[in-house]
Amino acid sequence: RNLWLRFDYVNANLLELSARDDGRGAVNFRPGNGLSGMRERLNEFEGSVTVDPALAQGFALTVRLPLGEAPELAHTPSRFEPPALGMV
Repeated sequence: RNLWLRFDYVNANLLELSARDDGRGAVNFRPGNGLSGMRERLNEFEGSVTVDPALAQGFALTVRLPLGEAPELAHTPSRFEPPALGMV
């Protein structure tokens, strides 16, 4: 029924997202394409995703992402631009 999200700066260079619900959890948890894709993308930036599917305690997920840039720049618009149309 409920989902709790928490964003936290672990330190000046590390952002953490924690998500937890009050569901049933899982006995035989196997990551699907969504979690596998998240893990692959986070690994590209030296980040991580951990999952805790504790039975009868709900489902919890923690994502950690190094910012990799000066903290004052972390909240500015992206400096990367998508390729021009027809240049893919």
